[in-house]
Amino acid sequence: MDTAGSFNSTLTIIANDSNIASVELSLAVTSASTAYSIGDEGPGGGFIFYVDPIGFPVEMLDPTENYTAYYLEAAPSNSGTAQWGSMGGLIPDLPTFTVQDLDKIGNGRKDTLTIAAYFADRPTENDRAATIAADSTFGNRNDWFLPSIGELNQLYLNRTAVGNMGTSSFWSSSQATSTTAMSQNFSNGEQTDGGGKSTNRSVRAIRAF
Repeated sequence: MDTAGSFNSTLTIIANDSNIASVELSLAVTSASTAYSIGDEGPGGGFIFYVDPIGFPVEMLDPTENYTAYYLEAAPSNSGTAQWGSMGGLIPDLPTFTVQDLDKIGNGRKDTLTIAAYFADRPTENDRAATIAADSTFGNRNDWFLPSIGELNQLYLNRTAVGNMGTSSFWSSSQATSTTAMSQNFSNGEQTDGGGKSTNRSVRAIRAF
């Protein structure tokens, strides 16, 4: 059950002192849901594979739209295979991979939106991995994206709890060079930028909430 949200409560105290008729105390509490555990079915019909009870920042194209999430949910199934993109050229405004990205959570959605926006005006870049993930509508949700390499690694670590993953290599949204992007092999956990952006790899969308 998705219980994140807020509630208001009013407490009224009746006193015997004639000078005090009543005291009202209004409490407004906002609390993150702690209803999910790894392997649980999420609001989008997929499965929870990452939990942070403190919360982590999710980056958006517009920084004013950044938000705090507590869970990562994998889509209920893979979305086939696709190329990451064409072999040549760095995507502007998309960071290139550094070793620090191996542990980074919360950047995949912005990366996906950046890639999808760049490809939208390029007919030869139709049906790429990031666009497929961003266009997913599992559970009637429209906030799916291609995981960053750090988020993808969390999915690999909890692949058994998620199930239905297979053992192929999956694309991340993390760009490595002008001709390569990061992927992860789900048979052995190997992370690599080998093979080139035009290689067909598996796609599994995720969402952060």
